[in-house]
Amino acid sequence: MSALLFLPGFAADERIWELQRPKFDPQGFFVVGWSLGGQEAVRLAATSPEKFKGLILVSSFGKFLKSPDNPTGLSPALLRNLEKKLQADLSAGLEFFYQLMFTDGAVHPQINKMGHPSPAVIAKQLEMLKSADVRPLLPRIKVPTLIIQGDKDQICLPGTAIALQEKIPNSRLRMMKGVGHAPFLEAPEIFFDLLSDFIKQHDQP
Repeated sequence: MSALLFLPGFAADERIWELQRPKFDPQGFFVVGWSLGGQEAVRLAATSPEKFKGLILVSSFGKFLKSPDNPTGLSPALLRNLEKKLQADLSAGLEFFYQLMFTDGAVHPQINKMGHPSPAVIAKQLEMLKSADVRPLLPRIKVPTLIIQGDKDQICLPGTAIALQEKIPNSRLRMMKGVGHAPFLEAPEIFFDLLSDFIKQHDQP
């Protein structure tokens, strides 16, 4: 089966990838995980390596929150602030989060094409951000891995990408300058080139 599996992140759905999906026609199976979606991508690549030719992690993390054993994570106080905003007014809280995704605070039009997730979905995803930790799986990943990170990301801090690269064998990190949490929207052509080069390199029969 030839396919690219795109996994969306927090407060997003599959429509977040619409600008990238039509550009690819791989001969193998690659999984692309963005933000929180990177957690599931890691699980798939670590537990079913025979199914994939490569893993692409975009603005992702092993563990989201900062802690003594995870100094590159986001401050728990910042996540609590977001949670309070979402609980007080879901639409306003989502708008606050979406603005954080972009370096200039201007929400990309693609975001507005998505439907708002339900309060139940948001609550579940917030709990995942608080507790999910796939770091033990990282050394088990055997497929070639590309890590793409914006150096201006305010949500998944650049240090998280460095930590991923240090733990995942056969991985490469590409830091995109001047880009925030959604590099495929802020700099789609550069992102496409990085993804395309990686797939061409590893998409062998």
